[in-house]
Parts: sequence; structure tokens; C-alpha cells
Amino acid sequence: MTQRNNVNRRGVIFITVVGLIGVANMIIMTALFTPQNPFSAPDATASNVIILDEANEQEVIKNTGAINDNKKATTILPDDANADTSAVTNDSTLKDDNIGDHSETGSTTRHNANTTSSHNTTSFKRYDGVVIVTKVLKPDDEKKLRRFLCMLAHAYNDKVQYDMVVFTTLPWGESEIANLQKIWAPAKLTVVIEAPPLEDQLAAMPDEERDFLRKRCGLKFPNETLTYNNWCTEPNYKGGYISLGYSWQAEFRAYHIWTHDAIKKYKYMMWLDSDAMVTKVWDKDPMQVMVENDLIIMYSSFGYGVLRNTIVKDKMIKWYNKSLCSINERQCHGGAGLCEIFCGDDPSEVFNIKQIGGYHHITNLDVYRKPIHQQFLKDFVGIHRFSREMDDQIGVTIPAMMEQSMRNDGKMRVVNENKAYNLDLMIAHHGHYDDRQNKKVAPRNPNALYNKFAESDPTLKDRCQSFL
Repeated sequence: MTQRNNVNRRGVIFITVVGLIGVANMIIMTALFTPQNPFSAPDATASNVIILDEANEQEVIKNTGAINDNKKATTILPDDANADTSAVTNDSTLKDDNIGDHSETGSTTRHNANTTSSHNTTSFKRYDGVVIVTKVLKPDDEKKLRRFLCMLAHAYNDKVQYDMVVFTTLPWGESEIANLQKIWAPAKLTVVIEAPPLEDQLAAMPDEERDFLRKRCGLKFPNETLTYNNWCTEPNYKGGYISLGYSWQAEFRAYHIWTHDAIKKYKYMMWLDSDAMVTKVWDKDPMQVMVENDLIIMYSSFGYGVLRNTIVKDKMIKWYNKSLCSINERQCHGGAGLCEIFCGDDPSEVFNIKQIGGYHHITNLDVYRKPIHQQFLKDFVGIHRFSREMDDQIGVTIPAMMEQSMRNDGKMRVVNENKAYNLDLMIAHHGHYDDRQNKKVAPRNPNALYNKFAESDPTLKDRCQSFL
């Protein structure tokens, strides 16, 4: 009996040892052959807000979410001829600020973006130095931004993991920022206050300029407060009035955005208005077209308004020694694209410049940062600020056309539209897809656009429904 029990015990021990070895082998094999995601997800509770401190001539990235107990701040020095513009880390301990991620992106060398979306197996190349950007006025825009971001991530960014910068005029709370970051994860999203508070900007204005703006906005008494909700006269704009907040976004995008510290480490900016909704999964990568064709700008729509103000003509002559008179879409110089016609080239030409649509474009930021274009854009905005007349659409158009004319005597077409490369992005804006000229009518209601996208791709709701 004792011998039989000993034999049974040995058998149980043998089986147990074999079983443990098998489990260990399975764990090792799983570790060796499980594919790793090359993009690490950030802490969704960390909310980065960049606040411009103009008084101290510096911009401080403030992380308002809890990451760890060792609290630090990252300060970016101003872009000044006598200053080191690299990121500087301050190791002193602070009570309220956590360290901000401000790593450099380097050149535009291509990498494989190995992660493909579960809803689309088309793989894209991921480029360094790329940022996707939009802008809103205030935190009340969070709900519409959630839908905008999730549709864009599902359609494109889940495959390439580009950083997102959301410029805002008024500050956001931590929870609102965290909501957006969860949607964009594992890619990085930063909410950036783009400028000092309005009262600080007004205080910095010369008395004459400030008085002129207050009269434009209908303020009659010294104790009346000017806000971004005030409606101000705009003689050459339809209706004759426009909100100060909308005028500011036009000025910011025409001039201030190109050298803003929040995007200074990037070379390429994909811009989308926050009401421009991406409504299909992209099967072709617009960034690949942009980079590999060395374009200055690639856009969705042209003819989005017309400039006839001859003051701008004088400013072009001042900085470029010549002025555009018109821009045409036609075959010219041996290639398709926008063709610049300068005043004097054709005696029959009148000053009538069509504009690139502002709701979506991809720009080479290095071009717009060139001193000659920055000098023109600063003069273009002028001394009377917060004007819609000198807006972002013509502000993005003129430097692109002037730069194109300088390249190879203008024989190389480097200002072109998405459809020239068969890019069907289906971006809905103001009741049309991609371009008003193509007659493709889109629903104006954001919910209808979302539902229409979900009908064609049911996995959209798997990706987005919990965030909306």
C-alpha cells in the first residue's frame, strides 16, 4: 500500500512539473511573438496648456493633470536673435506644475507607421515634423471638438499618430482637456492659449489704435468693456459687421500662427477648421503627396473669396518689388496648379485675386517663416488690428504664390489642390464636400454628417460613440 502511494505521489509531481514547464513555455512564446505597438499612450489625465506670458517674454507649458510627484516645468525661450530657442528644462520644484513633454521632432525623414487601424488596413508612412492644428474660441466648443477629433482620428490619425494642437482664445479646464486627449490617444494633443488676454492686448495698444477699435465695436463710454463677443464694423465685409472673436482668429491665422512657439518645432501643418468634418476613411495619404512633391501648400478649395483692396497691392510691391494682379487655375509653365499673374504682365488684368479656402490646407511652415514673407504678413495685418479684411485666406495665398514665382523662375508648380493628386478626402464644410465648385452637397448638421459616416463605416461608432 505504501509503495503504491509513493508511486502515485511521484506521478502527481511529474505531471505538475510538466504542466509548469508548459505554462512557462507559453508565456515565453507569447512575449516573443506578440507584436508591440510602437506608439505609447500618454497619461490621459495629463492636460497640457501652453500660456503665453508676454510680460516675461516667455511661454510656459503647464501640465494641469497629475503625472507624478516630482513636479517640474518646461519653459520655451522667446524666438529672439539673441536667445537660445531650444527647449530649456527648469529642474526647480514647483507646487502646481508637472513636467511638459516638448521633445524635438527633427527632420522630415520617413518612418513606417506600423500600427494600422482596425477599421482600415491601408498603411501610410509617418513623417517627422508634422502637426495637425485647429482653433476654437472657448471651452464651450468642447462638445463639437470631440466629434471633430474622433472622426478625424478614425479616418486618418489612428494610422499615423501625428500630434494635435488645439489653439484656443479663452482658457480651458483640466477635465475638458483630458476629454479631448483621451479621444486623440495614443497620439499627443495639446490645448494652447494662443495669446495674452484681450485686456492685456488692449493695454499694449497705442491710445489712437485702441480708441479706433472701441469705436468700431460700438463702445461709447470709458467704463464699457470690450470682449470677443462684441460685434464691430467691417465696411468691406458682407453685412458690414463681424464679431471681434472671429476677426481675431483671422488675424492670428494670417500672421501670428506661423512662428508661434507651440508649433515652431514642426515643418508641416495640416490645418482643419473645427467645423470641417472628415466623413470617410482616407485611402490615400495627403501628407505623403505634400512631402514627396515638395509643395508649398496643398488645399481643398480655391476661389473662396476675392481680394480687391489695392492697399494690399502697395504692400506687395513694398516687400516683393511686384504685385499679384490675379491667380488662375489652368495649365501653365508645363504643369497643373495655380498660376500667378503679376500686374504689368497683362495690360488687361485688373486687381482681382482669388483666394485659397482656409478651412483645410497643408502648409510648409518653413516657407511662411521666411523673413520676406513674415515682413509682408506683419505689414499686411497692419496697425489697425482685429480686422477680418486682412484675413487668413489671402494671408496664406499671397506668400505661397510669391514663393512659387521665386522657385525656378516660377516654372515649378508647387501650389496645388488635393484633387490634382486624386485625393478624395470628403471633408464637409458649409454644405459641400471638399470644394464648393464640385457641386457635391453635404449635410450641414454635424450629427447628420457623423451618422452618414457611420452608415458607410459602422466601426466609426465602435471608435467614437463612448466619447460623444
